Amino acid sequence: MTFDAVTFDETAKAALGSIKDRGLAATPENYAVWYEYHSGENPNLTRAVDISISSNRDIDEALMGDLYGQFIGYEKQTEVVTDASAKLELVVDNVIDRMRTANDDAGQFGSALEEFSDGLGGEEEVEVHSLVSTILSETRKIEAQNNRLQDELDSYSNEVSKLREDLEFVRREARTDALTGLANRKYLDTFIGMAIRDAVESGESLTLLMADVDHFKNFNDTYGHQLGDQVLKVVANILAENSKGRDLAARYGGEEFCLVLPDTSLENAIIVANKMRERVATKKIVKKKTGEELRQITMSLGVSVFQYGEPASEFLGRADEALYWAKQNGRNLVGSEKDID
Repeated sequence: MTFDAVTFDETAKAALGSIKDRGLAATPENYAVWYEYHSGENPNLTRAVDISISSNRDIDEALMGDLYGQFIGYEKQTEVVTDASAKLELVVDNVIDRMRTANDDAGQFGSALEEFSDGLGGEEEVEVHSLVSTILSETRKIEAQNNRLQDELDSYSNEVSKLREDLEFVRREARTDALTGLANRKYLDTFIGMAIRDAVESGESLTLLMADVDHFKNFNDTYGHQLGDQVLKVVANILAENSKGRDLAARYGGEEFCLVLPDTSLENAIIVANKMRERVATKKIVKKKTGEELRQITMSLGVSVFQYGEPASEFLGRADEALYWAKQNGRNLVGSEKDID
């Protein structure tokens, strides 16, 4: 095991120990706080925890939440806990495998000693028999200790796996729009940055669709927000159905949506946009209680293609201008950056 692995193992064990000693929940947030504290990589957090300890303040879930929000935050948690939990699980699994091997070796050694002991006889072999019995007894003790340790490590491994599951849930929640289930604006901005980087490196085309539900405010005012929310969900489902592979469908805000299309030309993106526009126009919105069919919903879209060297804001801006062009030219229409040129 390398020096770095040893350091990590000690820091991880210390973090889990602090959580257990204080009766805290083994959440990704709590683990991130204590891992940072014991690693010494976050001096401001370390100072705040030390002050709390020296003043005998209860280190409870409320304080942990304050420490996490003030000194770590979601992005740092993702970096710390994802990396640490992956390494920790690897370490635990490795130790468990070694313990099982040691148990097998101890068991085989004990069986060999028993056979040898049973084969001894006569007064001249009494001392040897006694020595073998002593060694056998100690071997069985070691085997029992190894079994107990292995049980503890199995439990430890389960806790780490649960930690990773909790982290994945937190990550999904932080990236997802609660109403539509699509990616939210925050993750959209992050994804566009990554998609631009990949496009620059690969030389592939990168296109962006911006979509807006036509006359949505009027629909909300007429039929109420609950039916308005249903309309947004319908549109979101159509965007999700038309995204594949590396694509990302997201809610930009309000009744606006985005679809990021890596490795897609402007012409193909316009085809995708028209398919979605036509699909939305065929949807019927019906009041469940009365069966009343409400007026048709439509959406307008704008399409832009990334130009190498431009900032993300200009890429988004052209799609927004193309969307505005579609709105100004009758709605239920797809506009592209060629139209605004």
